[in-house]
Amino acid sequence: MEVLDLRDTLLVSDYELPVVIKDDKIKNLKFGALEVKIRKGLKLELPLKVAAPLLEEQIAEVDYDKLPKLPYYNKVRWREQRLTELQELPQDFYIKAALYISHLNKLSLRGDEKTALELRRTKAALVDIIRLRMKKIANYAVTYPQVNRDLMKKMTIEEKQLYTTLCNHLDKWYLN
Repeated sequence: MEVLDLRDTLLVSDYELPVVIKDDKIKNLKFGALEVKIRKGLKLELPLKVAAPLLEEQIAEVDYDKLPKLPYYNKVRWREQRLTELQELPQDFYIKAALYISHLNKLSLRGDEKTALELRRTKAALVDIIRLRMKKIANYAVTYPQVNRDLMKKMTIEEKQLYTTLCNHLDKWYLN
């Protein structure tokens, strides 16, 4: 299951994932100091580390209706193309995009042509977003290789890691 593969990636265990409870095997769910009564059909946003075991045991499934869709990605792409500054994205942007792409891929494999078209368009939008954002991030790092905390507020975790790594390497090269 794609969600379980994400558990071991960089700092994603606190990201909230929209889920729908499918089974009544568990009546109460504890995470941290909270205890939630759950029932079949209940929709929740749970931290990934709490949601993953429920998904693994098929007690819950990802609520794909709550994930961003093609119009959202088109809007993000439009803003990144038109504006010179890096636009702020949610920390979990790429994770939710990956989940949505995976979901569309499963549906398109069943022969749904409409979904296959949406999958192609969503992938194209995401590739454009990644390309545009990586260019901007690399340009910031090359222009001024000191980490800019205000700029990092606009980045996802993956982008922050790329940016700080670039800045560190470029700063070392410039000093030598």
